Amino acid sequence: MPKPAYMFDNTTAQAQVQVPLLAELLDGHTSGVLGDLAEPGDSWLDLGAGACTVSTWLADRVGSDGMVTAVDLNPMPAGPVRNNLTIHAGDLHELHVPPNCLQGVHARLVFMHLPDRLDLLQQCIEALAPGGWLVLSDWAVWDRMIVDSPSGDATVLLGRFQSHLLQLGEAAGMDIGWAGDANRAFRHAGLVEVQTTTFARTWQGGTGICRLHDSNSRQKEAELIASGFSLDELEALREVLADPRLVLSDYLLHTTVGRKPLPGQA
Repeated sequence: MPKPAYMFDNTTAQAQVQVPLLAELLDGHTSGVLGDLAEPGDSWLDLGAGACTVSTWLADRVGSDGMVTAVDLNPMPAGPVRNNLTIHAGDLHELHVPPNCLQGVHARLVFMHLPDRLDLLQQCIEALAPGGWLVLSDWAVWDRMIVDSPSGDATVLLGRFQSHLLQLGEAAGMDIGWAGDANRAFRHAGLVEVQTTTFARTWQGGTGICRLHDSNSRQKEAELIASGFSLDELEALREVLADPRLVLSDYLLHTTVGRKPLPGQA
């Protein structure tokens, strides 16, 4: 099975900035979705757990009678250890979960980066017990991310950055269209009660998604320069991203939820 082709190196210093930022941006939405699904005593798997904030939330939710397993190439757990939370550092492709044993599987900003996403989708479904939930969240780029800009030049620079970043992601195996395809994929894989919600909010320069773009520009600096950006342009981009006159929307987060059918359910 091919290795994951994640476009960011989560062992770098900038990953220490990026991963907590993702939690800041998205954990409220994620816990809102999972709060309707996870129950005391459940067993859940959290793939691509990052800072393990969702895993920790799930562990509190399922309680001492439940169990949560978090998997990430380089997990960055924070906070006290929980007896019902196991953190596994490694490739999620190499995690072997017995069939029909989980009440839930969650992954956020993972499947969009994996060329073998449909194979992994099937493995997740096989690991679910009948009635168990699969919850996948991935971003989609949209054309209204710039809500307000300090100048026309800033708007052009931001647009170029997004275009180049997307090209780098696609070269690494990312599929920005997957988020919109997930609902159909869930249904075709036999899941029921399938629903997709979308989430985004706005941030001023120097906060939220603007800080994430700054971090991304630093993580991918060499590749961006190789693709045509100059270092001066990247420095100008970072000044724009810190400008409070800038207002950016998040990418659109598509969260798709589906349930493994109970015996006799179709």
